[in-house]
Amino acid sequence: MKNLKTFLEYVAEAQEFDPSKTTDIDPVLPPVQSTSELIAGKEYVIKSTDKEYTDMLLVGIADGSYLFDSEDLEDVLRFSREEMEDLVSKGAIQQVAE
Repeated sequence: MKNLKTFLEYVAEAQEFDPSKTTDIDPVLPPVQSTSELIAGKEYVIKSTDKEYTDMLLVGIADGSYLFDSEDLEDVLRFSREEMEDLVSKGAIQQVAE
């Protein structure tokens, strides 16, 4: 029989868990390499210079802007094509694990 944890070991492990140190980023996929890889309906983590946005659903592209929505935001997040290309070049956009 494999080494099974006791109930107390599970409790101790759970108390040490820090959700702020976890991420939704897909560990298998590299950062988005091109804006053409962005797919409407998929979720992404976006690291801009001032903030990290998690679980951002790409709604689509309208008037040359990339539109992202999230339950955490009141308004749709809008990035221009130039801003998206800059974020992509910095490796700041990664797909969320499904």
